[in-house]
Amino acid sequence: MEFSKDIYYLGQIPRKNSFEQGGFKDDKMLDDSAIAIKTKEGVVIIAGCSHSGICNICEYAKKVTGQKLYAVIGGFHLFENDQKAVKGTIEYFKAEKPKHLYPMHCVDFPILSILHSVFNIVKKSTGDSIKL
Repeated sequence: MEFSKDIYYLGQIPRKNSFEQGGFKDDKMLDDSAIAIKTKEGVVIIAGCSHSGICNICEYAKKVTGQKLYAVIGGFHLFENDQKAVKGTIEYFKAEKPKHLYPMHCVDFPILSILHSVFNIVKKSTGDSIKL
């Protein structure tokens, strides 16, 4: 749903890839969603906890907006005990090459360390500003 010019509420996120399970403690969390903002540089995604999978969210945002990834901000739902999702997500972002990645929460420390090593992310938290 486009609720303001170029700003979309994505609604329920389709689960399309094989590496993100789209659940939390055996709950499929079908109500997971995100915001997609069209910009001159590409789509900016603001995710909640990403129980449906951050890559599933990105793919749906690209489909809805018709744009490439520019920035992904929010919870990525990536944890050390789910290496399939971690490896798939890293490969996905390597291929998509968004200019900005900001995993804000729902990411444990070992995975933040990997994301920093691979993508040189800067960890942001509540109260921080992000200028795109």
